[in-house]
Amino acid sequence: MATVTAGQFLTFMATTAMQVQSGRVASATYKQQAKAEETNARTREIERKRNLIKSLAMQNVRAGASGVTSGTGSSAQAIQLEDISRANLDALTDAANTEQRIAALSSSASTAKRMSLLSAAGEGARMYGRSKKRGKVKG
Repeated sequence: MATVTAGQFLTFMATTAMQVQSGRVASATYKQQAKAEETNARTREIERKRNLIKSLAMQNVRAGASGVTSGTGSSAQAIQLEDISRANLDALTDAANTEQRIAALSSSASTAKRMSLLSAAGEGARMYGRSKKRGKVKG
């Protein structure tokens, strides 16, 4: 059985509590960043759709002003389809990147908690080892 002073025990408990709390704070920070990323992704998607609608409207106005119809097979329709395809590709790319960032942040949150607990356990082992070296532990 290890013999530890009250001061050593209190230091150990305070250190452990700080390490666990630090892990909780880091975890909460990563989770908040993940939520912010989701919100930012929605904002980017809204902005992309607004820009696409604005672009298509401007193309229709230009085509109408110049007397070009935007019917099937027209160059105006081809440009619009290209813009739509580009916007869809941008949306898919952003969604994939967002998903990866959120997964990384979620993983970091879990890792922060786990590391703080491991660090606290390591501190307990170090304390035990120091006590044993001083001959205060039998066995």
